[in-house]
Amino acid sequence: MRGGERALGPAATQPRRLALLAVLAAAGDRGVSRDRLMLLFWPDSDVDSARNALKQAVFALRRDLGAPGLVAGTTELHLNRAQIACDAWDFEAALNAGDDARAVGLYSGPFLDGVHIDDTPDLDQWADAERSKLARLRTDALNRLASFAERAGDHVNAARWWRLFVEQEPVAPHASLGLMRSLAAAGDRVGALAAFAAHENAMRRELDLPADPGVRDLAAQIRTELAAHGPRQVPFASAAPAIEPPFAAADVKPATTSRHRMPLWGAVLLIALPALAAGSWLRARTPRDAGQYRSPRARPAVSRTRRKRFRAIQRRPATSCRCRPRWRRQLAHRGAFTGASST
Repeated sequence: MRGGERALGPAATQPRRLALLAVLAAAGDRGVSRDRLMLLFWPDSDVDSARNALKQAVFALRRDLGAPGLVAGTTELHLNRAQIACDAWDFEAALNAGDDARAVGLYSGPFLDGVHIDDTPDLDQWADAERSKLARLRTDALNRLASFAERAGDHVNAARWWRLFVEQEPVAPHASLGLMRSLAAAGDRVGALAAFAAHENAMRRELDLPADPGVRDLAAQIRTELAAHGPRQVPFASAAPAIEPPFAAADVKPATTSRHRMPLWGAVLLIALPALAAGSWLRARTPRDAGQYRSPRARPAVSRTRRKRFRAIQRRPATSCRCRPRWRRQLAHRGAFTGASST
């Protein structure tokens, strides 16, 4: 926190008064009642002593920040946003606006880190809850940023977001998985194995447990790929490199069609017409019955009555056949019947 361009004075940086300022800032416009503040900061004091101590603390904050209207309200105390800025307010505003990258940049560390006040159990419990809430909001933002970068194929930035996640939560298996997966996809298999080693050490140090099975399986797969393809280090950048096109659009000249060039359909006709003419000439030169197989369905059509009559003529003796020779020649030619010869 900073009061305008003026840093907090020595009295305001005392643990109890700094914690009081943090409680009022976390409450926002809702404010905190005086009774709640006295219970948090002076739980073992009587009412009069606790009320007097609260008045002195508020006076010291106003004096050191040079803002008489810093703390407003009578029963419910709250900070005047016009006279003080707070990174926690900016952090939550960035999250509400959907700007996860800005929110992550505004988070500078755990809430009230290193601030401890003796004999204030309720204050310690409140600080732990507020610290966990803000840390969870940051990890959620990092998870969204890393997942979006992975889906977009930006493995370099995905590894950067996952690394920030792992630094805050070193025993989170899905964060270690994401970091190793992104590093391996970017080509840094050695870095992915180093991330596995860090996860394994953190699990042993903080939880006295072995590495997560999924993380261990991914490390084994990366080792196999490393043995097959060898290490390929990729420089770690904060942003994905821009991909330049292989050539500019202005350098591409449109294809021009010559006025004397033959169209495609003309070339097709020039090739097809001689082939069709040659085929017609060959069919005309080939005899119709010269050794060709003719299926029954390909015979010329002959009426049923005439066919019966011709079969009857065939069964008669050759001397009694009264049909005209022209008919017999025609039938023999058409193949209506076989085996009878005319005399």
